[in-house]
Amino acid sequence: MLKGLFFRAILFFLLGILLFIYGILVERYRIFPFEQIRYVKNIILPTSTSYEKPRATLFDYFSPQVDVVMIGDSITQNAIWSEIFPNIKIANRGLTGDTTEDILKRMDNILSVQPKKALIMVGIMDIYSGLSVNEIIKNYVEIIEEIRAKKITVVVQSTLECSKKECEDRLDKVRQLNQKLEEYSTTHNFVFVDINKRLSSIEEGLLSQYSYDGIHLIGKGYSVWAEQISGAIN
Repeated sequence: MLKGLFFRAILFFLLGILLFIYGILVERYRIFPFEQIRYVKNIILPTSTSYEKPRATLFDYFSPQVDVVMIGDSITQNAIWSEIFPNIKIANRGLTGDTTEDILKRMDNILSVQPKKALIMVGIMDIYSGLSVNEIIKNYVEIIEEIRAKKITVVVQSTLECSKKECEDRLDKVRQLNQKLEEYSTTHNFVFVDINKRLSSIEEGLLSQYSYDGIHLIGKGYSVWAEQISGAIN
C-alpha cells in the first residue's frame, strides 16, 4: 500500500512539473490554450482601463506579434506608426491620458504583442496630475524592469516638452524628468533618444510649428520625431 502511495505521489509530482513547463510554453509561444485563457480572463477580470477608455478594450482582443511596440499616452497614440515605418511590424500601445501608473496596470496588454523592442515615451500626464519627478522615475523603472524581464530591448525616449506658453512651470519639471531619464539610461546602458533636440528650444519649449496646442504634435512634428528614432527602430 505504501509503495502504491509513493508511486502515485511521484506521478503527481512529475505531472505538476510537466504542467508548469507547459504553462511557461503557453505564455511564451502563445500555443493552445493561450487565446482561450486570455479571452476568459478578459471577461472575468477586465483591465481597469477598459471601462474608462474604449481603445483599451481593443488591446484585450487584438495582439499580433510584432517587432516594435510604442508605449505612451495620446502623443504616442495619435501617430500612425505602422505607416510611418511601413517596413516594420509595429504596434501602437499609446493611450490617451495615460500616466506611468496607468501603463503599469496594462503591461499584460503591452507585452502580449511579444515585441523585440519597446520604445517608451510618457510623463506629461503624470506632471499634470501632480506627481513628483522621483515618483515618475520610480514608475518608469518598474515599467522598464517588466519589459526587460521578457528579454525585450528597451529604448527610452525623452518626454516631449510642452510649450512654455501652455504649461509654464511644468516645462521645468519635464526637463528635470528628462535629465533623470537620460542619467538612468546611461547608467543602465539603455538607448536614450532625446526627441526634444529638434522639436523644442530652451526659450519656448515645444515649438509652435510642430504643435497645434503646445502639447500634441502635428504631422510635421511626427516626421521630425520619426527621423530621430529611426535608427533605434531599424
